[in-house]
Amino acid sequence: MCPTDDLADVCAGQLPRFSFVAPLPKLEQLVDKRYRNDDTKDLGNQRSCHINAEEYFSKHMAPLPHPDPLVPPFHQLHLPDADVTYLQSLDLGASPETILTALIGEIPWRQESVTLWGKTYKQPRLIAWYGDPGRVYRYSGLELEPRPWTSLLSTIKATVETAVGHGFNSVLLNYYRNQDDSMGFHSDDEKELGPTPIIASLSLGAERVFEFKSRHQPRANPIRLTLASGSLLLMQGDTQRNYKHGLPKQARPSGPRVNLTFRTIIL
Repeated sequence: MCPTDDLADVCAGQLPRFSFVAPLPKLEQLVDKRYRNDDTKDLGNQRSCHINAEEYFSKHMAPLPHPDPLVPPFHQLHLPDADVTYLQSLDLGASPETILTALIGEIPWRQESVTLWGKTYKQPRLIAWYGDPGRVYRYSGLELEPRPWTSLLSTIKATVETAVGHGFNSVLLNYYRNQDDSMGFHSDDEKELGPTPIIASLSLGAERVFEFKSRHQPRANPIRLTLASGSLLLMQGDTQRNYKHGLPKQARPSGPRVNLTFRTIIL
């Protein structure tokens, strides 16, 4: 019987999987019951004064067709010398808020220190790294050994893979606790990601402003998008070679946000 709580589209079933992805249980079977409530505090329904992604794409961009008619269309961002597409709402089999609360409670979050320009700093957010055995990720003086996939993360990964038509072997999770947590401008251009990495970024929780900045035109204004909870941003092609991206602090209060960036580590 279908439960009557606030899980979104539970009765509708899962999206179809690729043949190489083994069938996985639905998310509502993996999220502990203690997380199935509406007690998640302010999840940041506030909107910034910058571009709202849904409004921008619906006004300016035609959706890209997907070979599977059950997969919602992505919208192309007009970013020269880059390939960035955006899906406003990915059907995860449970509400983004339910999954957010489960991840916050179950993931062993850590605050790491990174070395930049000879100085060491505490990252202004919490992180976790999961992946296939041996998929070590190195950046800014860090060396992250992958934790084994949990059932919940494996199911999310399979859903993302179906939506984008690409497989991944690792995911970096970032937990932004409030408006003071942030991510500085950077490119995901480490050698273990390959020359043209494909990165799928899933947002859960509070809306935050995401920025792109040209690596070759430093005086150009950044492109700012407000990403919705449950949205999926796909970066591929020459995006990392030509742009940096980041998530700045904001002045107005913000609730928690978890971002999952699925990627492929090349051994």
